[in-house]
Amino acid sequence: MLLGEETSESLVTQAVAEFLSKRFDGLIFSSVQARSGFNILLFGTAANVHVPHLPKGTTVTVECDRMTTDGLKVDYTVMEEPCKDKIDEPVQPETPLIESLMLERNTLKVHHVEAVT
Repeated sequence: MLLGEETSESLVTQAVAEFLSKRFDGLIFSSVQARSGFNILLFGTAANVHVPHLPKGTTVTVECDRMTTDGLKVDYTVMEEPCKDKIDEPVQPETPLIESLMLERNTLKVHHVEAVT
């Protein structure tokens, strides 16, 4: 790859994405990594995610592994710890969004990919 070639390829991709985003909410296309899988690309307002209400001062911690008797293992955990000193005050977004996506925590599956061939 020549110097500057990466930048021009990135600009072409950006221009195509911008063009498509004005006409479509998103795209679904076959995965090159998993022959039977699909990728979903969402543009603009189609990708506005519902943010669950958390009391002001809540700490959210994400861990990607845990220690076991056999050593360190991949394990994704999200923990919410409300602040005990603060009153539950709703946090308003800066700009109101029309929410189009909501995370269903009980059905979420995480796939840990170590390598792609």
